Amino acid sequence: MRNLRTLILVVIAVAQSLPARAAVQARLDVAPAEVLPGLPAMFTLTLSNREATAQSVLAFIRLNATPATGSRFVVLWGGVEEETRIAGADDTIVLRPGESREFHFAPGASLDLNGAFWDARLTQPGTYDLQAEVGENFATPTNTVRLVVQQPAGADLAAWNAMQEITGGKGWPAGRWMSGASFLDAYPASQYAAAATFHRRQQLRTALPAALATLSGPLRDDLRMLLIFRLQSEADNAFRDGQPITGAARLAEALVQADQLKRTAATGYATARADEFSAQIRAAIAIRTDPHGKPYQEVTPLAPCQTENGQLMFGYENKNKWPIVMRPGPENRFDPAPIDRGQPAVFESGKNKRAFTASILAAEVVTWTLDGTTLTYRPDTLKKCGGNDDEDDDH
Repeated sequence: MRNLRTLILVVIAVAQSLPARAAVQARLDVAPAEVLPGLPAMFTLTLSNREATAQSVLAFIRLNATPATGSRFVVLWGGVEEETRIAGADDTIVLRPGESREFHFAPGASLDLNGAFWDARLTQPGTYDLQAEVGENFATPTNTVRLVVQQPAGADLAAWNAMQEITGGKGWPAGRWMSGASFLDAYPASQYAAAATFHRRQQLRTALPAALATLSGPLRDDLRMLLIFRLQSEADNAFRDGQPITGAARLAEALVQADQLKRTAATGYATARADEFSAQIRAAIAIRTDPHGKPYQEVTPLAPCQTENGQLMFGYENKNKWPIVMRPGPENRFDPAPIDRGQPAVFESGKNKRAFTASILAAEVVTWTLDGTTLTYRPDTLKKCGGNDDEDDDH
């Protein structure tokens, strides 16, 4: 009995000496694991609650880096701070029982959103073991992951040498991308020139194919996301300016890019973003769909008639179940000028044969282009307007 009691006491003492299991587990992942110097990687922090009760974690993170040669250092977020707030989180992260949440430090469209890469030390070729610490007093450590900053070669080396001439050999912190990198155009075969596409907003669509073929991983994902944002913005502008055909085309192109993003996504984050983009774009397309699921139908001009005072009476037909806005412009214009001869900017649903009148010379030949349809008119060849709006249904 004495031996049994002694054994129990030993077991209790050993159990008490073991560290308590952390209520919240933190995991760090990096993608890709190998990068060129000056090109940022993406970090993913996963927090998991392993308890049966809700747990709270202060939303701050610190990152330690241990190079293969040299001393361990604390990474300076934004090149300044040893700690930073976890993006996308409240001051305190509350995890439900059994819940896991991911937080992403992506390069971003401007290559500067992952603040860790503002620290020039992480942009020097070498091998770095990274470990993060989160929460109050940074008491919750993550696993250790390895980041390899490769030695450039070929066209990449030539571009990197030019970059080092600018910084005096002090690497290429992420903030440098914001100051412009047009000089990299001299190294078109390098990944650095492809990365600089992020800052060529005006030439984005023409430069995109080559850049996507050159880049990989999260950088390629972020570049495609930038294009999707650009196409969505162009679609919004087109619809606002009364150019629904152009707007619909941009939405269709954005949907293709979102589908491509999902197929080639390098991370789960990019896959989730692709699904979000697809849902947004399909919702925008659905706005141009009637309740019965019929697709958008172009607004068509109706053949005009001549009023008693010699003016032309114009009409249109909108088969959609909602009004269409097309201000006078490329898709709602008269030729020859002036392109605006009093035509409406808002086309109500249904057929309106008496929408507006315009004064046109008897021998003048004019065309009205509306939503992709162009009709030619000559006043002296048109019949007189009658009192019955149901007559003359020809388009």
